[in-house]
Amino acid sequence: MNTKTRLDLNDTMFETIYKMSEGNPGAITVLSQVLSEGGRIDPDNAFGPLGIIMGLDSNGIYGSDIWVLYKDICGQDITNFVAVDRAIQLGFISGKDVLSAIKTRSVKIDVDDLLSKVEKRLPLFGG
Repeated sequence: MNTKTRLDLNDTMFETIYKMSEGNPGAITVLSQVLSEGGRIDPDNAFGPLGIIMGLDSNGIYGSDIWVLYKDICGQDITNFVAVDRAIQLGFISGKDVLSAIKTRSVKIDVDDLLSKVEKRLPLFGG
């Protein structure tokens, strides 16, 4: 877990997207998709789509790392992306392992397995 997060409770959505994306166009696209679809995908998240973004912040996943996670690891599937975030929260994988997979490809992530575990634990997951 990241001990220094970027988000603040007083941030507007624009500020949240700006801080998390680091101006990366791909990350902006993914975060916008999370905001529009995250509530449907993960209706059990107490903070709605913002909870997904807070999870990324807690695990130090910012900017181009968001895009790499979405594009290369999650196959450009927003449900898979949200499932990986939730899998970290549920303890199925560590945030450290996800960062290693993003940055060095030293850890392989079985996204289908994580999605299955999340769906089993949270029957409403996936919308």
